[in-house]
Amino acid sequence: MQVSRRTLETLEWPLLVERLRAHARTPGGRSRCEPEASTELFADDPDTARAHLAETSEARALLERAAPPFGGLSEVGPALLRAERGGEIGAGDLLDIAAAIE
Repeated sequence: MQVSRRTLETLEWPLLVERLRAHARTPGGRSRCEPEASTELFADDPDTARAHLAETSEARALLERAAPPFGGLSEVGPALLRAERGGEIGAGDLLDIAAAIE
């Protein structure tokens, strides 16, 4: 979704995204908060916005029960893609993957 610069300034979007990035605990979370990617957080249509709100509500409910240990997770996506394509992954990647699914 394209959002006007004026709207972003009114929302203080850069400040909000920087604060959000400071709280991100995973590489993927931090990358979603990069300035060039941050406007991708806006939904393209009302149905997508509702789906995102439902995901947020679900995440909040999970956090109220018990906070999952997200701190210190490594980015395992590239290693998983390499393995999916039949490539080799090293011991360090395997340890990171094990920590992520534990």
